[in-house]
Amino acid sequence: MADGTGALADKDFVGFQTLHASGEEIDTVYRKNGSAVQQVKDAAGTMVADTWIKLGLVYDPNAEDDKSMKFFIDGVELGDSVTDAIITAGSLFPTDEELTPVLLTKVGGAAESKCFIDWLCVGAIAVDC
Repeated sequence: MADGTGALADKDFVGFQTLHASGEEIDTVYRKNGSAVQQVKDAAGTMVADTWIKLGLVYDPNAEDDKSMKFFIDGVELGDSVTDAIITAGSLFPTDEELTPVLLTKVGGAAESKCFIDWLCVGAIAVDC
């Protein structure tokens, strides 16, 4: 993560991002190594001090084509999704790498940021395509 902005390095990822300049704003994003960060939804949610928030995403290869990857905040679907066309094109979406859950935080030298994870859940359901 970059010191001055909080931007993630040039790596494959799918999930949520909060940049220093955006304060408590949560964006839904994805990136394929070597390309720019693709924003699915700007200001999808807002963090509030001393308040738990649940962030989630679901990839469903059997979903409608315009809802292949859906994002959720506190159990509510955000409505903006990654489409099947974007995923299958593979030019901007990380389709050729394994991904793992990760939580990263970083602030400059003048501030403190505390973050807690109460639980983490990852699952997969085998489907017969």
